[in-house]
Amino acid sequence: MFRLTKRMRGYRQNFADMAGLAAIIAQSDGRLSFVSTEAKLLLGRQQRVPRHWNDTILSISDSGALASLCRRVRQSGRDQVHVMDLSGGRRIEARLRAMAGPGRVLVLFADITHQARLKSDIVQLRADNHAWARELQHRVRNTLHVLSAMMYFDTPRHDPAFEQVHGRILAMAQAHDTLVVQDGIAMIDLIACIRSLHAMACASAGVADGDLQLVLAVAPELAAPSIDVAVPIALIVHEVFSVAAKRAKDGIGRVIRVGISQQGGRMRLTLSGLCVGEDCLSLRLVTILARQLRAELQAEPCGDLNLEFSP
Repeated sequence: MFRLTKRMRGYRQNFADMAGLAAIIAQSDGRLSFVSTEAKLLLGRQQRVPRHWNDTILSISDSGALASLCRRVRQSGRDQVHVMDLSGGRRIEARLRAMAGPGRVLVLFADITHQARLKSDIVQLRADNHAWARELQHRVRNTLHVLSAMMYFDTPRHDPAFEQVHGRILAMAQAHDTLVVQDGIAMIDLIACIRSLHAMACASAGVADGDLQLVLAVAPELAAPSIDVAVPIALIVHEVFSVAAKRAKDGIGRVIRVGISQQGGRMRLTLSGLCVGEDCLSLRLVTILARQLRAELQAEPCGDLNLEFSP
């Protein structure tokens, strides 16, 4: 702990004033044996030097709290911090520290009004970002559902091209349906999204859920991917589930397994139990989406489909 005063060439030099610190030294009886110039301007009544806690502009409760904290610091030797509100919306912080000597406590004051307002502004900004993100994603989801409904106009429902495009639009909308906003960033509940895509693929193909069982193997504490990552993932999963559902309707394949793991900041999605041809997996679209994700893709004509990407 530095000393606030030091003799130098016969003169008493006040280091607190040199540093511009609002500092006070409180004695065991509550008297203030030292008050810096900044502390006098901050706490003195009519800019007079206060001699006691009750002689400051602080409220009775704050004066009593500081006196009590001084006794506690002297007894325990542990630093204490006390925050107070002054008139005019100002906020100050007092840091108390025991000093060498009989019951002396150093109290350093700092005006934290700007910090408190900045913190409040940041909290409000985060809340606004959260609300805007949710509203934006809500509108995107509604637009996708409207677009899906409009496709039924003047279009045969049993047209394979129509069914394919319609399913992809619904897959993107499904990703937005499972959206969660964290710190203003839109994240996706990937597990809920995969379950919904499975149910949607079964319903589209006219297959009962039990005829195409979904087995999920998910690593604990899995990070939620952002919306930019989740939408391509949802489209890839939709392509695979759609093919698997059509095959299940023909009695080929009854179980589809989905594994999700995470290591070193990378996520790994594994789809297995398909045993379908390369042309049925629509690997062209899957490859394009994987390239968009900058993901590593490994696919086998009759085996697993592995996709590794950053969430």
